[in-house]
Amino acid sequence: MLSRRRTFAAGLGTLGIIAACSRFALASPPAAVGLVRNDDDWVTVSPGSQGIPGTNLDNLFDDASSIQKLRSIVVIRNGFLIGERYYGGTSMSDLRAIHSVTKSVGSMLVGRAIELGAIKSVTQTLGDLFPEAARKSPASPVNSVSLAEILTMTSGLDNDMVSYWQNRSIQRGNPPMWDYNDAAVGLLSIIFAEAVGMPIEQFANRELFGPLGIKDFVWPHDADGYVQTHTGLQLPPRDLAKIAWIMADKGRWRGRQVLSANWVEESTRSHVVPRWRLTPVTDIGYGYLWFNGKLKGTDVAWGWGYGAQFAMAIPSLRLAIATAADRPNFADDLREQNRAVIRLVAQVVDLVT
Repeated sequence: MLSRRRTFAAGLGTLGIIAACSRFALASPPAAVGLVRNDDDWVTVSPGSQGIPGTNLDNLFDDASSIQKLRSIVVIRNGFLIGERYYGGTSMSDLRAIHSVTKSVGSMLVGRAIELGAIKSVTQTLGDLFPEAARKSPASPVNSVSLAEILTMTSGLDNDMVSYWQNRSIQRGNPPMWDYNDAAVGLLSIIFAEAVGMPIEQFANRELFGPLGIKDFVWPHDADGYVQTHTGLQLPPRDLAKIAWIMADKGRWRGRQVLSANWVEESTRSHVVPRWRLTPVTDIGYGYLWFNGKLKGTDVAWGWGYGAQFAMAIPSLRLAIATAADRPNFADDLREQNRAVIRLVAQVVDLVT
């Protein structure tokens, strides 16, 4: 595992992926009495036992093979794995890049850090979180950017992945405007190193991945040795489904409160209206690095990664769906790939409703 600095670095540096990545292996947590678990802690049951006709689900999965770049879909109902399908040579153990769903995982880690008192609240500003840097440059307007603004993509920070954060320009909207910003979210890794006193990937390993039984992941580093919190995390498909499921189940995993229910609610409710659309989802909003909206009239929240990586939580149906797909061949194909995969998700929802 790479050595990492635990002190604040003077800037993010160029976010090129270095050759070495963190790869962690955890001992399996003890199994609960009376449960027969798979190696990855999911209990597999028939779709019919959870109110979904198994033949219908299999037919959907068969039809989904026509989505050229789709590589997996995993469906969870009531905390049980009721269906999965892999395409194009992918297997359940493959590590898949979840792209910007990494941001949603970062939000979960912020919530956990607040719950533990390592971060006071989302109202803390970069000046609060980096007091020494703020004392050196007290006039920088970036000092006033709050953690909430970073999480809702309303910080107004220049989307500059190279410059030192205090030197970036800022242009806030009034009212606040949503502007997708990788560079701002990329500051989370430095915030954890400075304010929490622990690299974010170690915090994730201890507070989220460990409790969920996520034993294997890859999270690339930037040139300064920090993991990229805007993208890059790789998980097996079944483990991405765990991320979706605990958001559907108010932060719980196997009866354990892994993430505060209040944080789940706050991060999945709409704080601002984004510009992006995803037909047939309507009323799309943006929470704390989680999208939200209505699908077939039902409230949904999801992490959204490039190329239709979806971690979809549908709490009222006690349903979670995780998808993985390869990058489209051309940028023009991206919109149609997103639509094709979300239509598949909508068809699964139809089987429940």
